[in-house]
Amino acid sequence: MQSATPQLQLTVLGTILSILLSIHITGYATAQEMTGREIMEEISRQHEVESELEKLEMILIDKKGVESNRTLRQFSRQYASGLYKYLLVFDD
Repeated sequence: MQSATPQLQLTVLGTILSILLSIHITGYATAQEMTGREIMEEISRQHEVESELEKLEMILIDKKGVESNRTLRQFSRQYASGLYKYLLVFDD
């Protein structure tokens, strides 16, 4: 019986490695799947900060189709009591 050519050996080896890698990645993804509730709780946990600053831009369009831009900054702060306070500053 003849031995396989080096090119065929590499092809077979590459195929085997691809299969093993896909099995590993699939198993990893399955282990990391989260429920909707877990995703919401993780996002909420990441946003537990004492204060935030947001910069926003609004594009207002009137009935005639004329556009005007407004920019604003929103400051928010959460206090230890659970109270939230917000301040909106319109720059334009």
